[in-house]
Amino acid sequence: DQPAAAEAAASRLSPHLAFGTVSVREAWQAAARARAAYEQDGDTTFAASLASFLDRLEWRSRSIQSLEDRPLPQQGSGETIRPEPAADDPRLEAWIQGRTGFPIIDASMRSLRETGWLNFPMRAMLIGFATHHLWMDWRRPAERLAALFTDFEPGIHYPQALLQSAVKGSEAPRIRNPVRLSLEVDPDGAFIRRWVPELAALSDNSLHAPWEAPKAELARAGVIFGQTYPMRMVDHVAAAREARDRIASVRHPNRPYPQPAKRPDTKQADLPFRSARPNPDRRARTHPVQLSFDLGTPGNGPEARAIQGRAANA
Repeated sequence: DQPAAAEAAASRLSPHLAFGTVSVREAWQAAARARAAYEQDGDTTFAASLASFLDRLEWRSRSIQSLEDRPLPQQGSGETIRPEPAADDPRLEAWIQGRTGFPIIDASMRSLRETGWLNFPMRAMLIGFATHHLWMDWRRPAERLAALFTDFEPGIHYPQALLQSAVKGSEAPRIRNPVRLSLEVDPDGAFIRRWVPELAALSDNSLHAPWEAPKAELARAGVIFGQTYPMRMVDHVAAAREARDRIASVRHPNRPYPQPAKRPDTKQADLPFRSARPNPDRRARTHPVQLSFDLGTPGNGPEARAIQGRAANA
């Protein structure tokens, strides 16, 4: 799941499969032959990796066929629980430019804009952040992402956008904490430092949630919120809580709102090195607060070199 490792570990065949320069049948047959050879040699590690790759090829074909059999309007894509953002909504622009104030979100978006590719968990995180934490209707963010993917495949991208935004499916929405996810997928901060160089001088302890960094460290690292790097757009814990309650009120209108529930993401500090003492402000049921629309300065990061919409014709 680590985005930095995925650059070398993934097959990177998805653009070729999307454009048809390599057929799914050709990829399947080559992988099946290679798996059989590894199994014969007793190399179970690579054989297992190729088995997973074959499973993903099967999933890909099944997802595309599902969309052809049941177009989006038949999959619940018309939900209107969230407001549709305007084309020039500053939240949408900050998100698509990688200026949200959440380092792992911004690093992932800037990497996508520069390379046209991103591993699957990070794609899910981006659409989930836009629809849950920023509470935007899924369609416009999905369209903006589609224009950046060199491997854009409608049968995969749009059903996944529905699933990650909790429009499709009956299970409780999985709303990831962007700080915890950052610690999981980029523990040493290499991916963030590569794509968000304005934060590179921060320590590993502060990199994933710079708004919690001591002022002295921010000063030494040259980080000035609103100038060199934006303050986080929203209180992610309160926003996730509000999103869960809103979705629950629609799915279960006869239940009292809001529903009391265990919320492990509000009972622990974002960062493991912080004190886990109870925080009454964090436990309080408050509406998410929009903290900043200041996109900051573009700087010299990779986002300044991105070419908007270069894959729009994919």
